[in-house]
Amino acid sequence: MHTSAPAALRCLLLLVLVRFCLSQSTSISFIQPANCSGAQYYSSARFSCNSCSSGVRSSDGLSCACPSGFAVSDLGSPQVTCSPCQSVNLDRLMAAFR
Repeated sequence: MHTSAPAALRCLLLLVLVRFCLSQSTSISFIQPANCSGAQYYSSARFSCNSCSSGVRSSDGLSCACPSGFAVSDLGSPQVTCSPCQSVNLDRLMAAFR
């Protein structure tokens, strides 16, 4: 049986394409929460470590947190913004409820 030139050419191109695809390698870096520094949190959406603007990572390493004596000051922001806690005068607070 005689093979036509276009069919043989298609077969040859297919073999070259398969060979080329098999020779390509893909490298995916694998970063875990443990790989992040103390000032970074692990983003599971990006599979990477990101800096905490407050400089403190939460205990699970998956978000940022405010250090002791500070509180989140902007709840609408995607970044954790910390401000010093203000002392509360309990007598003044109780007077407000009387």
